[in-house]
Amino acid sequence: MKLFLLKILIIAGVMATLGSDLHAQAFNNEWIDYNKTYYKFKVGSTGLYRISQTALVSIGLGSIPA
Repeated sequence: MKLFLLKILIIAGVMATLGSDLHAQAFNNEWIDYNKTYYKFKVGSTGLYRISQTALVSIGLGSIPA
């Protein structure tokens, strides 16, 4: 247990030392244009999906530019 705590303290000290030099990329929503309409399509599982033109037409989005 003491060895585990020692490792945690060492890692925390190293991270504190490096932390002043590290900067994360901010996740902001600058890409959102509030004058546009966005659509969300829920899927069952993670993957790459293709939505066909006929599927878009059938739900009334056929004339929407992609």
